[in-house]
Amino acid sequence: MRLAPLLLLLLCACEEQATAPLLADNIVITEAIPGQTMSAGFMTLRNNSNEAIEIDAVRSTEFAAVAIHESSIENGIARMRPLKTLTIAAKSHIALQRGGIHLMLMQPKGSGQSGDDISLSFYSGETLLLELTTQFSRGNQ
Repeated sequence: MRLAPLLLLLLCACEEQATAPLLADNIVITEAIPGQTMSAGFMTLRNNSNEAIEIDAVRSTEFAAVAIHESSIENGIARMRPLKTLTIAAKSHIALQRGGIHLMLMQPKGSGQSGDDISLSFYSGETLLLELTTQFSRGNQ
């Protein structure tokens, strides 16, 4: 009978880990084009919570600045504008992708090349929502 509480604790721990409020997958961080100082970040952000999540800052120790941008075509002209916030509805996801919403990573502090580690921290106000570590994707995938 002593195993029952331990199993329950393990199940709760696994369930808690599997249902973190915000998760990221399919992460691609491009290398900067030679002569440029910007990279782009693409991924799927998943909101597992019962409330909308609002991201208003993304930070990285490997870049001078990170911004959330949105690309669009208006009257046949490609435009890109910064977004102050990114809202992900409850139990939903949003794809950060080419030609749409994405991260702009500016002025790398390292080489900015494939194999370099990149840490990204997503915030709502001062609340850390998600912290991840990835690497540059080879060949600007």
